[in-house]
Amino acid sequence: MRTTLDLADDLLDEAMRVTGAPTKTAAVEMGLRALIEQAARRRLAATGIGWVDAQLLASARVAGVAFWTLDRRLARVAAALGLA
Repeated sequence: MRTTLDLADDLLDEAMRVTGAPTKTAAVEMGLRALIEQAARRRLAATGIGWVDAQLLASARVAGVAFWTLDRRLARVAAALGLA
């Protein structure tokens, strides 16, 4: 999809330099992906569960099994993900 963006040249040049992006498009895509990943991390942190808990939920999702726990926060997140 083509989109026209009005970006500061020095900002885009710096982004390409520090990321090693070969093109302006690649630099913008890398930035957007990083922003999305950061937002996902913040949402995960806001759930009150830790990294190990998140890995347990990911394993349950990959394995296609139901998840059961006595931890109320973890149970709430599992239910929100459709794993409980």
